[in-house]
Amino acid sequence: MTWYYAHSMLIYNTQRERDEYERLKMLVRDVINPNTDIERTTDMSVYNDAVRKSYGVICSEIEGHIGKGVFTEITTAFSENKKVYVLRKNTLIPVKGVVITNDKDWKLSYGKVIT
Repeated sequence: MTWYYAHSMLIYNTQRERDEYERLKMLVRDVINPNTDIERTTDMSVYNDAVRKSYGVICSEIEGHIGKGVFTEITTAFSENKKVYVLRKNTLIPVKGVVITNDKDWKLSYGKVIT
């Protein structure tokens, strides 16, 4: 089962991304990291196709929020009846839904996950 790691581009190529990715590989083993496994593009359909092909989505938050890209990947997963989890510390918590909190901030505080 391949999982999709939905996370903010703000943490791409950082120690945090490396730490989260390593944790995920320990928890679920097979993980698609869009930063390293998908050629970067502004076309969200490329990322959403990867979500559709995955078993489910595991997302991470920044200060309790998600950006529009992660929001879109999660809603795509839900529309495909995929499992969605949020990584908090070393725990995967099931996500019940997402809500928009600030539609003007696409990068950081666009939405929140509901657990």
